[in-house]
Amino acid sequence: MFILEFKKGCEDWHYLFDLAAVSQNKIPKSVPESDANVKFLYRCYRSVFKTELTAEKLDEFREALNKMQADHKAKH
Repeated sequence: MFILEFKKGCEDWHYLFDLAAVSQNKIPKSVPESDANVKFLYRCYRSVFKTELTAEKLDEFREALNKMQADHKAKH
């Protein structure tokens, strides 16, 4: 048996719950719900599953993720 020893509320605990939400095709609670984020996540999904990812597209995706994270941190 494998036992996880995360303290509730720690970064790993939040990451685990984010992964659980994604595995159920849900937006993790740690992602602020807004029209911009929903559109962004839809574009991510469409990019990953519907088109070929080039190095350029991956860089654009990384930059968009970094901007979203910076915007979120600035608000909190």
